[in-house]
Amino acid sequence: MEGFSANAASTLALGIATQSQSTAAQLTDVIDNPSPSPNVAPSTTPDMLAFVSTRLQQLTQHAHQLGEVLLDAKAVAKPLQAGLSAILPEADADVGKLAGSVERLRGEDVKEGRVDRGAVEGWIGVLASYSRVVIFTTQILTIDDEAEQERRMEHEEAKELFTAPGVVRKQVNLGELVKA
Repeated sequence: MEGFSANAASTLALGIATQSQSTAAQLTDVIDNPSPSPNVAPSTTPDMLAFVSTRLQQLTQHAHQLGEVLLDAKAVAKPLQAGLSAILPEADADVGKLAGSVERLRGEDVKEGRVDRGAVEGWIGVLASYSRVVIFTTQILTIDDEAEQERRMEHEEAKELFTAPGVVRKQVNLGELVKA
């Protein structure tokens, strides 16, 4: 995002919310409608996938709120602009990647235990880290004083929040949900 625009950032945040919401709904549909397959042992996979759906729903809520707050923000400090310019495209790309994986997921994959547990755990972690940074950013944007926003962004915890999704992404498997 060359030359930060609160409107463009808002549009991207709202797009993330929309994609997260549709992906959560699609994932819930797959979990709730597994293809019949006889003699398959019960699996914890549906519960783990339901948690991915929950994380997507949380991100939907928080990204939507961020999109709305960006439109009304009286100030957006330079460090916050830089953080949003980095994190929103990353979140958009990751949610898109997850959406593609969910699109390829079938009920029989869930029922027959062909879901990659490591990938599911990775998605849970990265979605949680995005939600945390989006919540923090929304809180900072409610502050009308740009200097105060900058002070809050200087804290080590703020810096860690903005780098956390990238750190988590490097530590976990964000691959396909179905085992190859």
